[in-house]
Amino acid sequence: MVPFCLPGWRSEPQQNLLKNLKGKINIIPSANPVAQFLYSRTSFLDQKDLNRAGKGRIDGSYTDRLANILFNFLLKSDVVINIHEFEMFSPIM
Repeated sequence: MVPFCLPGWRSEPQQNLLKNLKGKINIIPSANPVAQFLYSRTSFLDQKDLNRAGKGRIDGSYTDRLANILFNFLLKSDVVINIHEFEMFSPIM
């Protein structure tokens, strides 16, 4: 684990740890763009909230399928950081 340090304040051992980090970062700017486009928590396709879909179902509705795809994608990750919020008028990315 690399302790948090401000840029320029890293010690030599911390710099060596950072050099050895490998991997990739996946960013999902909007997990449910259909709902976000309409400034809604729910998709107009099935009136379901992705935040309540759990791991979803591949044979379910749009939101169920989306949840299942996201769930299976995230299972392949070593670390997942979930930073989300909802505002009715959040910007569309």
